Amino acid sequence: MLIYEIIVLIFAGLGAGIVTGFVGASAVSIAAPLMIIFLGYDAFTAIGISLAIDVFASTVTAYVFRKHNRVKIIPSLIILISAVAGAFIGSFFSSYFPTSLLAKTVGFFSILTGLSFMKKDIKDNLQSFRNKLKIDQKWVRVTLSIFSGLIVGLIAGIFGAGGGITLLVILTVILGFRIHTAIGTSVFIMAFIALSGTVGHLVYGSIPWYPFVIAAIAGVIGAYYAATKTNGISEENLQKLIGFIFFVLGLFLLLKELIIFFA
Repeated sequence: MLIYEIIVLIFAGLGAGIVTGFVGASAVSIAAPLMIIFLGYDAFTAIGISLAIDVFASTVTAYVFRKHNRVKIIPSLIILISAVAGAFIGSFFSSYFPTSLLAKTVGFFSILTGLSFMKKDIKDNLQSFRNKLKIDQKWVRVTLSIFSGLIVGLIAGIFGAGGGITLLVILTVILGFRIHTAIGTSVFIMAFIALSGTVGHLVYGSIPWYPFVIAAIAGVIGAYYAATKTNGISEENLQKLIGFIFFVLGLFLLLKELIIFFA
């Protein structure tokens, strides 16, 4: 059982790190379902371990993107502050919220987003959308940043996953960040959100150390490899890759809910 558990933890960590390094998605979206389905961990423990993995995977990814000047720290502070506030509020309501419904919603949203990113004309459509919202005006950008941060934090606080995907979409679609910069900025913000969630789990419970250490080491390796590769991919190809990964993540979330429903 121990060897089987170690193998699953390594795959969970690697998968979480790779997804974080490639598209800035939360480690929770990959690691938690694997630990729940294949190891029988309870949701609280699985999410706690996944959030702890996310802290290290996101930090390593942000470091790699920062070396390529693809992290906007100052503009991200507004989103970061409001996201942490949203995560705190979301954590309070998490036990009262039908997370199954949110999981299905995030999964469906991820599939649609993935299909949209794979379209060739998405850049023109996004630019037209941003022009209608008058994104170039400073007060509009600040307002949208605050609101977006709250939404991201609420999703992360209630569900434990989906915040990274939502944040990446907001940075590219709403605020007009280039994809590489959006990923780098997204993981920078998510590292702090994940840290906040990890502290919360430590306060209200505990995180088993050896599953965390094994999965975290694998997560760091996966994140560093993926982040290095991502910075060498062209904007157009990265857009298609993100679309594909979003599509797969959406299917994965929906499949997880079906397994839980019929279990």
